[in-house]
Amino acid sequence: MIVFLTNGMWCMAQNSISAYCNQQPVFNTYNELNVGKSQVNQVDINVQRQTGQNSLSNWKLTVRLVQDYTYLSNSIGAQYSALQYNTQSNSSDNTSLITINSGPFALNKFSETTLINSAIPLKGTVNRVFSFNLNIQGGNQLLTVPNGSYQSAYEFKLYEVKGNSDVLVSSYMTSIGNSAGFTINYSGNIANNSIVLQNGADQFNLIFANAADFATGKTNTVLKGLKVTSDSNYQLSVKAANSVLTSATTAATLPVSVLKVGLATSAAINGMTITSPLTLSAADQIIAIRTSWIPSIEYDLTFSILPNTPGMNVPSATYSTFVYFVLTPN
Repeated sequence: MIVFLTNGMWCMAQNSISAYCNQQPVFNTYNELNVGKSQVNQVDINVQRQTGQNSLSNWKLTVRLVQDYTYLSNSIGAQYSALQYNTQSNSSDNTSLITINSGPFALNKFSETTLINSAIPLKGTVNRVFSFNLNIQGGNQLLTVPNGSYQSAYEFKLYEVKGNSDVLVSSYMTSIGNSAGFTINYSGNIANNSIVLQNGADQFNLIFANAADFATGKTNTVLKGLKVTSDSNYQLSVKAANSVLTSATTAATLPVSVLKVGLATSAAINGMTITSPLTLSAADQIIAIRTSWIPSIEYDLTFSILPNTPGMNVPSATYSTFVYFVLTPN
């Protein structure tokens, strides 16, 4: 026997999310690359629902980046970005606004970050739009890559919260391109500006083996170890990646200030001012200024620790840091 039921239909109401991405941050100056930049209301997230069954009493909204920010073979880690709540609009049956933490909400590509966790139910007609700023963290990770458009994409998910479990209700992924991302357009990155460590200057070792070494200090110089090429006059700055040197075998650290860094040229150069040596720090310090056009200059590069430098009484280990040279066209 076959029975046809034709006198009615029952369906569950659809809870859905979508997103629209707006303008992305553009980094134009060295200061912006160093301190970071935000784009206000970079992404709008829309939570919608039609009237009917299947309302959500408790719910949450999460976000994940699908990849690191990538341009050609270069990438900036997803962890160097965050979303920060800005505004919301609401044209729902329930006119109550959602309380949202001011954040920022750190992004990553491995796990979801909860943006909203609310007990204001999604029932009746729902049309809520939440706008978030995209914050890109400044620092060395932006200073060591070329100009370009670095792109990722968002994955948003809406969950019903039931006790200790979450039930996925809806998901939405934006497309890579006009989504999560930023552009670096810094004049110091043009093709004719370059800094090259050469002749083995990519690594300096200062070895202290006994008390006499601490008493006399250590110096390591690489002749023509740093080559700077530029079509414009410039300032050359130096800084350490962190304020301390760290070790993989001990929790002890050394302040980077124990290190001196110096530059020299084999002959006097018109229009060149060198401030050397400098006490290394995590802040930018100008070590050389060029005011007359010379296409390429090779510098002797020196790192040293002076005799009887305070702060060296740490356990035996290899202590290291990264050092950055930054070219800023005048």
